[in-house]
Amino acid sequence: MPECNVCGGSSFAAAPNNRLSRKKQPPLCTACGSLERQRIGRDLASAVRIRDKFKTYALLDVGKDATVPKGWFASNKVIEPTDSTIDRLGTDRGKFDFIVCSHVIQKLRDPKASIGRLLNSLSNDGILLLNYPSPVTRETTEQLATGYRTGGPRYIFGRDFEQAYRTVAPDTYVVAADGKDPVTQDTDIMYFLTKSPFWATKMVKSMNARLVQ
Repeated sequence: MPECNVCGGSSFAAAPNNRLSRKKQPPLCTACGSLERQRIGRDLASAVRIRDKFKTYALLDVGKDATVPKGWFASNKVIEPTDSTIDRLGTDRGKFDFIVCSHVIQKLRDPKASIGRLLNSLSNDGILLLNYPSPVTRETTEQLATGYRTGGPRYIFGRDFEQAYRTVAPDTYVVAADGKDPVTQDTDIMYFLTKSPFWATKMVKSMNARLVQ
């Protein structure tokens, strides 16, 4: 029986709107509410984690998220996943050492500018964990007109969005890691952005990932 790697739960249901995984499995952990992306992110972040370093780090979650445990870090903060909140990031001296932005940028007005603001809030020794739908299944990014009216996604990202990092994050290492959900066995791509050559090297080796830039 599959087990949730976030909470250890073994009971799963359909996600909102009765969504099933690509393999037609119920993806929602009924105990903690995690989905495929949180469980994949947990596995990958665990592979990279250095306990002593993370214990000194400040965590920022863009929206409530269970990808990484708050207890790994010295401090944690949650902000609303909105354009106005992210627009204010990087305007003060506060920096974060680990930022999780999971399935947020597809709903924002300007995803590229938002990534830039997240990076402005990232310490020189920090890591930004970024994921969005759906580069694992699509080659080409599409902008959706309906998202502006419904509050839903404005973009569906393809693998071609990786090219945007050259201008969005020119002085940043971008690592793409493929992961598999232990519950549904679906795969996804997580992007890890860092300014640190140490972390870039460790991520490529620890997660068997590829360096995008």
